[in-house]
Amino acid sequence: MSEESTSPILSSKDPDEDKLYAVNAADMLPVNPTPATLTGCSVAGIVPSGLTTTGAGVVDTYGVVMTRGGIVNVDYAVTVRLTFSDSQTRDRTIIIPCRSR
Repeated sequence: MSEESTSPILSSKDPDEDKLYAVNAADMLPVNPTPATLTGCSVAGIVPSGLTTTGAGVVDTYGVVMTRGGIVNVDYAVTVRLTFSDSQTRDRTIIIPCRSR
């Protein structure tokens, strides 16, 4: 199950779990001069180091990122780059807290 981004701070992940996060791009879709669609998703950066991603992609209007690892009690800023069919890009930074369960 993925965690959807409606706030920049998302639910925590345990360092031993792989967790999927989703960024809803519906409100960022360019509409002029013609409506665009979401065509790509990548990770532009993670600060600090320690959290990794094992993949990123698109599902409908969501950019999805699979995360792995991390260090307990560290909050990671993950910048997700969304690419649209008209070649525009938008970056959205999400905060992923890493906590032991």
